[in-house]
Amino acid sequence: MAKILYAWELGDDLGHIQRFLSLATYLSAHGHDVVFAAKDLSRIETVPGMERFVALQAPVWLSPVKGLPEPQVCYADILQRHGYLDENGLLGMVKEWRLLIDKINPQLLVADHAPTALLASRGLGFPRITYGSGFFSPPRTTPMPSMRPWLTLPAMRIEDSEATVLRTINQVLARIGEHPMPALAELFAVEDHFLMSPEELEHYPERGPARYMGPVLSTKGGPTPEWPKAPGKKLFAYIKTSNKMSKQLFLQLLDSPFNVLAYVPGLSEEKCRAMQAPNIQFSSRPVDMHYVTQHAKAIICHAGFGTILHGLLAGLPILSLPITLEQLLVARNVSRIGMGIYFDSDDKVRDFISHIRELIKNPHYSKNAQRFARKYAKAKEDEIMAIVVKRCEELMNNRSGLA
Repeated sequence: MAKILYAWELGDDLGHIQRFLSLATYLSAHGHDVVFAAKDLSRIETVPGMERFVALQAPVWLSPVKGLPEPQVCYADILQRHGYLDENGLLGMVKEWRLLIDKINPQLLVADHAPTALLASRGLGFPRITYGSGFFSPPRTTPMPSMRPWLTLPAMRIEDSEATVLRTINQVLARIGEHPMPALAELFAVEDHFLMSPEELEHYPERGPARYMGPVLSTKGGPTPEWPKAPGKKLFAYIKTSNKMSKQLFLQLLDSPFNVLAYVPGLSEEKCRAMQAPNIQFSSRPVDMHYVTQHAKAIICHAGFGTILHGLLAGLPILSLPITLEQLLVARNVSRIGMGIYFDSDDKVRDFISHIRELIKNPHYSKNAQRFARKYAKAKEDEIMAIVVKRCEELMNNRSGLA
C-alpha cells in the first residue's frame, strides 16, 4: 500500500475536491492510502465520500498584496498575489509544505492548483503529477501564454512578471539547498500531467498537442432537491452572494415565469427559509447534480468547471456569471461553441431573463450542448480512472525521470 498526498492550494469552491475524489476513491480501492491537503476545510465535510479520507489544512498565503497591475494576465500574476514577491513569506510556506510532506511521507504527490507544493517538493525524490483542469498547469513555454489573449499587452509585460517571480523562487530554493530553476515554466516539470477536461474547454489555445483524458464528473451524492410547487420551466442556479450580480439576478428571477432551484453556499438554513419564494427554492448545501440535470431546462452558474460539465454533459445550455479569470475563460469557451451565454462583471445592463428565454427557446444552444453531450457519452469514468491509476502505480514503482 502506497501513501499518496493530494495538494490543493489556490482557487475557490469544492470543485477541486470533488474532481479529485473520483480518483481518490479508485486509488483507495487499489489499496492505497490517500491524504488530502486542502485549502479550505470549512465545507469539506459536506462533500459526499470525504468521510472515508483524512483531510489536513494546506499551507496557504493569507496576507493581501496590494498595488499590483490589473487585470491579471498570466500565471506569474497569480503567484505574485500569493506570496511569490516575499522571500521570507514564501520560504515559510515552503518549509511548512515540507513539514507536512515529511509527516505524510508520500510515494506520490497529486497537485491540483498547488504551485507551492510543487516548489516545496522539488528534489525530494518521489514522483509528482498534476491532475485537473488545464488552468493551473500552463504550457511549459517561456514566457507562458497570456491568460487574456484578447488583450493587447505592453511589451515584456509577461516576461517582467515571470522574472520577478522567478527571482523570489530561486532565492527560496537557495535557502533550502535546492538547485535554481532556469525558467518559471520549470515549476511544472513533473512526471505526468492529467488534463481531466474536454479539449473544447481548454484554457490555453496555445497549448498545442496534449492528452485530454476527457470529462470526469464529481462523485454522486448530495440531497435530492425539490423545486418549488410553481409552474414554469425549471432552472438550476449555483450562485454565490459574493457575486455582485447575484442580487440583481435573484430579483429578476423572483419576478419571472421560471421555477428555480438555487444553491447558494454560505447561507444559513434559517436565511434560506426566509428567502424562499413561490417560484424560488434556496439550498445552503450542495445538491445531487445528477438529479438536477435530469429535470432542469438550463443552468445558471459562475462557470465553475464541475457545474459546467454537469450541465453540458446533460445537453443543457448555460448562463454564466463568472467571478474569476478561470471562470471567465471557461464561460468564453462555452459561448464560443454556442452552448451558452455569459455576462461579464463589468456589464452595465443585465437583462438576465431575456437571455434565459433565448437559451431555452433558441434551439441553437441546446443542439450544440447536446452535440457535446453525445461526443462524450461513451467516455467511461472507470476506464479513464484505470488509465490514471495504472500510471500512478507505474510512477510509484519505477520512480522514473521527469516527463
